[in-house]
Amino acid sequence: MARSCNPKFSLFHGLVFILLFFWLEVCTSRDTIISTQSIKDPEIIVSLGKTFKLGFFSPVNTTNRYVGILDNIPVTIVVWVANRDKPLNDSSGIVMISEGGNLVILNGQKEVIWSSNVSNLVANSSVQLLDTGNLVLRDNSSGRIIWENFQQPSDSFLQKMRLGTDAKKGERTLLTSWKSPSDPFIRSFSARIDPLSIPQFVVWNGSHPYWRSGPWNGQVFIGIPTMHKLYDNEFNLVDDKKRTVDLTFSYANESIVLYLQLNSEGSLQKKGRFVGKEDWYVLWWAPKNECDVYGKCGPFGSCNSRDSPICTCLRGFEPKHMDEWSQGNWSSGCKRKTPLQCERNNTVNEKGKGDGFLKLERVKVPDFEVWVPGLEDNCGSLCLNNCSCTAYSGYFGIGCMQWSGSLIDIQKFMDGGADLYIRVAYSELDKEKNIKTVLAITISIGSITIAICAYCFWRWMAKHKASGRKQKSKQLLFRRVELYPEYSTETVLVENTHQTNLEELPLYSLEDLTNATDNFHSTNKLEQGGFGPVYMVDVSVFLPLAPNGFLSHTSTTVRATAVFFAYVGFDAVANSAEESARPQWNFQLCLMGSLLVYILYTVPSKKFGIDLKYVSVLIGIGSVTGLTTTLLVGSSLFVAVAVVVVGTTSTKEEATSTKEEE
Repeated sequence: MARSCNPKFSLFHGLVFILLFFWLEVCTSRDTIISTQSIKDPEIIVSLGKTFKLGFFSPVNTTNRYVGILDNIPVTIVVWVANRDKPLNDSSGIVMISEGGNLVILNGQKEVIWSSNVSNLVANSSVQLLDTGNLVLRDNSSGRIIWENFQQPSDSFLQKMRLGTDAKKGERTLLTSWKSPSDPFIRSFSARIDPLSIPQFVVWNGSHPYWRSGPWNGQVFIGIPTMHKLYDNEFNLVDDKKRTVDLTFSYANESIVLYLQLNSEGSLQKKGRFVGKEDWYVLWWAPKNECDVYGKCGPFGSCNSRDSPICTCLRGFEPKHMDEWSQGNWSSGCKRKTPLQCERNNTVNEKGKGDGFLKLERVKVPDFEVWVPGLEDNCGSLCLNNCSCTAYSGYFGIGCMQWSGSLIDIQKFMDGGADLYIRVAYSELDKEKNIKTVLAITISIGSITIAICAYCFWRWMAKHKASGRKQKSKQLLFRRVELYPEYSTETVLVENTHQTNLEELPLYSLEDLTNATDNFHSTNKLEQGGFGPVYMVDVSVFLPLAPNGFLSHTSTTVRATAVFFAYVGFDAVANSAEESARPQWNFQLCLMGSLLVYILYTVPSKKFGIDLKYVSVLIGIGSVTGLTTTLLVGSSLFVAVAVVVVGTTSTKEEATSTKEEE
C-alpha cells in the first residue's frame, strides 16, 4: 500500500528551509566574505553600521576598474584601493578567498591580479569590513586577525588607523598619494612619522622632505600654529624612546566624520562631513604657501610669506651666492658674516669676548633638533659650552632643544611657534646694540623735529591770521573816517595810524566775541547805548594757555604746582619706559605721547579751527590717571626701599644676636 503524503507538511518545511538559507546568506554576506562566497562586479559588501562599502569602482575620466573601500554615501570618496598598479580592463573581476586562505582579486581569465599575500594561512578564513573602514582577514578557528588593510593604507588616514615606524625592525606604515585623480597608481609623495629625537610628521617627495609638522610636544605638532585651534585632541602619539613611534587619529564627536588625505599634488588635507550629509569640506591643508615647502630659503635662511621677498638671511648671516639670491633662487641659503669663537683663532683683542645669542620670535624651529635632558632655563648655557651648538630653543612639553650645523626650514609665524636663539659672534651682538641705539636716536630726533615744525607752523598760521585781521581793521577804520570826518578823535587816530603800531592794539575776531558773550546772550547784556548794546565778556576765552581756559585765573602757586606735577609725570614716563621690556621702543613712544599732550594743552585749538572739547576731557582723564599712577609708583618705590632697609637692619640684628649667642 502506498504511503500517503501530507502536502501541507512538505510545503511548510520547504518554506522554512528557504527562509533559513536566505537569512544565512544575508547574515554572512552583508559585511563578510567567507571561503565559499565571492563578489562580482558590481556587487558590494557593506559594513554593519553602513558606514563603508567594499566593491568595484572607476575613477573619474577612466573606464578602468578597481577594488576599493568607499564611503557609503552617494557622493563617495575612495579611502583604500587594492589593485592600484593592476587595474581591471572590464567588469569581469571577482573578489574571493583563495584555497590558501588569502583575499584575492581575479580577472576574467581567473588570473590573480592582487592578493593579501600572507604566508602560512589556514583554509578556514573570512574577510570582514568594519565600520572604521578596516578590512580584516580572520582565522575563523581562532578569531585572530592575520591581515588588515590598515597595515597597508593608500592615501587616506582614517580614524582608529595607526601610522607607525619601527626603526629597529625596519617597518613603516605610511600614506602614499595617487598618481592623479584618475589614476590611483602610487606617486612619489608619501607621508609618515619620522622617529627622530623628537617625532614629527613629514611629507616626502621621493627621498626629499616636502613638508614637516615640527616636533611633537605631547599634545600638538608645534610647527602647525593653528593646530591647537583646529584639533580637539584628535591625535595621539606614542613614543617608546627606542625609535618606535605610533600615531593614531580619532575624534570624540560622533556626529562628524573626519579623515586626512594625501592628494596627488602632495597636499595633506583634513576633510570632514556631518553624519547624514553628503558634502565634504576641506578643513585644513598643508603646505598652504611657499614658506611651508621644506627648506625654501636654504640653510640659515628664514621664510616669511607676508614679506617680499619672502626669504631673508638670519641676523649675523649673508647670502651665500648673492647673484642667485637676487634672482629669487634661495636654495643655497646663507653663510655667517663672522665665525664663532670656536671657529677662529683668538687674538689679543678678541680674548674674553665670547659668543652670544640673537632671539628670533614665533618661528617654526629648524629641522634635525636634538632633545637635551635638563632644565629649560639651562639650555642657553649648555649650548654655549658646546662648540658644535648653533642654536637652542625651549618649549613647554618638550624642554630643551639644540641644533648643530646648518639651520634648515625656519619659518616666521604671526602666532604660535617657538622662540629660537641663534648663536652669533660677539661682533654681531655689538652691531645689534648699535642698530638699536641708532633707531632710538633717530626716533628721538624725529619726534623733536616734528614738535618744532608743528610749533613753527602754528606760529606762522597765527601771525598770518592776525596780519589779515589788522589789515581789515585798518580798511574799516579809514572808511569810517571818510564817511564821518566830524569825529576828531578818530581823525586824529587816522592821522596817526602810520605812526602808531597797531600790533599793540588788541584785535578780536567775531568768533572769539561770540564765544566770549555766549553768542550775545541776553543774560550777558549790560545796557543799551546810542552805539548799540553793551555785553559782558568772559576774558578767559582770550587767554590761550590751554583748551577751555585751563589755569587762566589761578594763582602763581597753583600754576607752579601744575608745572611740578608735569615734571614728575615726565620723570615717571622716562623711568617706567627704561624699565620696560623694550626700552628702545617704549621710551620713544612715551616721549612722543607726552609731547603730543603738551602740544594739545599749550596750542590754542581755535588757531587750527579744531574743536578740542572732547579731546580736553580725554586729556583730563588721562592726566588724573597719570598722576594717580605716578603717586602709586612713588609710594610702591618708597615701600620697597623701606622693606629693603628694614630687612637689611633685621638681618644685621639677627646676625649680631647669633654671634652673641655663640
